[in-house]
Amino acid sequence: MAELDAVSTATKRFMGNSMMKPTKTKSILEEVGHELKVDEPRVVSLTRKKFGGDRALKQKRAILLSKARHMGAKIPEGKGLKST
Repeated sequence: MAELDAVSTATKRFMGNSMMKPTKTKSILEEVGHELKVDEPRVVSLTRKKFGGDRALKQKRAILLSKARHMGAKIPEGKGLKST
């Protein structure tokens, strides 16, 4: 559960101020993020078992950004969601 909160927090930080008008990129990230929370890819659980939670979280972020880019979100390549 803590991993999901970390992804959610990082996504919110990446998207900026929530008081602004929702953009296409923001709505795509929210949609994909919800999809990943509800139905986590099997590869993430396998990574968690083999390598631990930190690497699984990084993989989940990479999947989130990849799916969002595929759906048309304007996210530059190589710019991941940074966790603080």
